[in-house]
Amino acid sequence: MAAGLLAGAGVLALTAIAVPASAAPQGRHPLSGSTPRWLHQARDLGATSSSQQVNFGVLLAMRDQAGAVAALQAISDPTSPS
Repeated sequence: MAAGLLAGAGVLALTAIAVPASAAPQGRHPLSGSTPRWLHQARDLGATSSSQQVNFGVLLAMRDQAGAVAALQAISDPTSPS
């Protein structure tokens, strides 16, 4: 259940902040304190083709875990207006 809630939280967060590519700002703007410790080991492997699937995950520090769980339950309930 926790894994499903975490995955749902990631989807919810991405949906809330997603913008069309044409409206996205140019360049990268990292948030202060958001750089993972392992990043110095990362390597740029170049661009992917537009037909290639890219999988990724998002980890969020939750300030209101109970609120996040309630929101995920609401959007997962077919009878909920959410």
